[in-house]
Amino acid sequence: MNVVLFHRGDPLQGNPDHLVLPKHIKHCISQIRYTNPELKIYFLTNLNIEQPPDKNISIVNINEFDVPDISNYFSHDVPYHVQLWQTSVLRMFYLEKFLEKYNINDVIHFDNDIVLYSNLRKFEPVFKGFNFLITPHFETEYVFGFSYIKNNKSLIPINRDLLKLTNLPFTELQTRVDHKCPHEMRMLNYINNSNNMELIEHLPVVPAGVGSDNFNLFNAVFDPSTYGKHVGGSHELTPNNKHFVPTKNWNGTEKHHYAGRQIMEDKLEVKFMDKEPRLYYNNSEYNLVNLHIHTKELDKFISY
Repeated sequence: MNVVLFHRGDPLQGNPDHLVLPKHIKHCISQIRYTNPELKIYFLTNLNIEQPPDKNISIVNINEFDVPDISNYFSHDVPYHVQLWQTSVLRMFYLEKFLEKYNINDVIHFDNDIVLYSNLRKFEPVFKGFNFLITPHFETEYVFGFSYIKNNKSLIPINRDLLKLTNLPFTELQTRVDHKCPHEMRMLNYINNSNNMELIEHLPVVPAGVGSDNFNLFNAVFDPSTYGKHVGGSHELTPNNKHFVPTKNWNGTEKHHYAGRQIMEDKLEVKFMDKEPRLYYNNSEYNLVNLHIHTKELDKFISY
């Protein structure tokens, strides 16, 4: 197996910081190397980064790939949102092209604000039984808190539909995905539903109940972002968020998330043991494979 990360920096309004590697990505990569020293990391980027001495980290320039033009998608919005949501979609096309050109199979991909705690080798036989696995937030949203992709062919039908959606008039796209912000999280879910749920399967985000798909195979829980927000905080965990609920521990949660519903009901509890998170449910302890740290303060949660 390999880990593939993606970062696309763009100068926005003359801001050179968008062409500098963010610090949280360095922590993300260092934690991967700490917990999974044998795994190869491919870092796909448009930044001018020297190849590090670590032979298990390979820098790949995304400019060598031809991907579709989606410049009309979110083009009406403020520059930050244009960069954020266009990049989130473009990484799907870059991943497909990269996997095809380099003939790489069985990859793990997640956002760059992830802290990885488990050695993934133990899950490898399970992963290989699927084409594409991802963490769901709730019924209508998928998140790259964690994903497994078998090969480029796993992405072809998804990306074909994704391109069609990004080319729709924006108001029509909003209607299709039933959300005023038609980001890739909603579009991926919409595409899967439109294809009889046959293109993408779910990683377990809770041990039991709704959101526990395939838990019997992994006996562990993956974080879409709910647990990372809960323990690390987020600008979304405020009374201004209609889904926000305070909790007796940590920073509250969002009641529309699969995991948030159970946290709110005190069915789930997160504790740290030896700098690693543990999830407690029904008097049993389970591994949290990763945490999605929304604040980007990964240095507070790394285990080395």
